[in-house]
Amino acid sequence: MKRIVRRNCFCLFIAFLTALFTGSCIFSPKKDSGQTTNDGKIEIPATPDKVVNNLKVAFQQLNINFYRDCLHDNYFYTSKSETDTLDIRFSKSEDVRVIENIMNNCTSFVFTSSEFGSMEEWGKDVPNPPNGAVIVDEHPNEVWLVKTYLIDMDIFTKTYGDFKIHQLMEFKFVQDRQSKLYAIIQWNDLTTP
Repeated sequence: MKRIVRRNCFCLFIAFLTALFTGSCIFSPKKDSGQTTNDGKIEIPATPDKVVNNLKVAFQQLNINFYRDCLHDNYFYTSKSETDTLDIRFSKSEDVRVIENIMNNCTSFVFTSSEFGSMEEWGKDVPNPPNGAVIVDEHPNEVWLVKTYLIDMDIFTKTYGDFKIHQLMEFKFVQDRQSKLYAIIQWNDLTTP
């Protein structure tokens, strides 16, 4: 009897996830209408959404400097390894070099995003965290805004053909204390290998 109840609960859970991710409902991710950029111009990164808009412009214009400006100096990229337990991890300079090589071989790079979720990570030494705050050791003196996106990248290359990438990504944003501007400090590929 327990086995049947568990199987039914599991089936209901799968049906719920299928409806949630395929149907149109209030829980659906916010769609990128293609009009989130300021007519293809870089915006002052006063919000995380403007940073993501600037990423879109950087890829659209194949401009590595625009891309570099979206990233914090202490930025890093992580991705789960498909072959072993060692994750891929790039520093800002490594990531910029990889993206620059891709851009140099592109005829077009279309980047779209749909926001999927948002939360804050409070460093353990930041005073007065709100009730229920996520407290972390990783950045003890900073509050990071963590946003999850479904990302689509259509990459058209000169030599290697065309690629379509669909990934679940997590961007962690940090706000500069003086300028109050945001940058991506961590980009995590959450796509299951």
